[in-house]
Amino acid sequence: MYLISIYFDEKTEQTMHNYINQVAKVTGNTFMLDNNIPPHITLLGFQGKDEQELIKIFDACIEDIGTEKENKLYFGSLGVFKGQVIYAQPVLNEYLHELSQMVYNAYGNVDGIEFSPFYKPFSWLPHMSIGKHLDEKQMEEAFKILVKSFVPIEAAVTRIGIAKTNPHRDIKVYELKRNEQ
Repeated sequence: MYLISIYFDEKTEQTMHNYINQVAKVTGNTFMLDNNIPPHITLLGFQGKDEQELIKIFDACIEDIGTEKENKLYFGSLGVFKGQVIYAQPVLNEYLHELSQMVYNAYGNVDGIEFSPFYKPFSWLPHMSIGKHLDEKQMEEAFKILVKSFVPIEAAVTRIGIAKTNPHRDIKVYELKRNEQ
């Protein structure tokens, strides 16, 4: 599977890595660490056959998105999927919605691409996974530790990339320019 994802400033990454490590320590579930999964939000997930063509589309998409400035997101809550994933959830703002739409539109009419149903417009819930493949007991332990330690955080989006999964492997990442404010 291929992912188009956004990545964050160093402070946010350190904070989220801390949460990932806390969950791994209390649950014994090291899936996030074992698979080298960095703190990120996936905008689009899909299967495709021609990696070079997928990269070419990504490059063109970046030209449309631009790399003129970093943009802010606010992570304000925790959530769970299917009882197996615990995550930090950002507030969906215009910037995040537009990024999602742009990358979906870039790949939307390409033959041979099969989209994950969870990353199509209006079925996508932006999130940053902190623990994955947790059983019921692990989920309880993860939630207990995160309820104690999680604090809302403003995060700067500093990079966007295309990657492969299991284990996570970046194929190409673009740095977004920093605002000098």
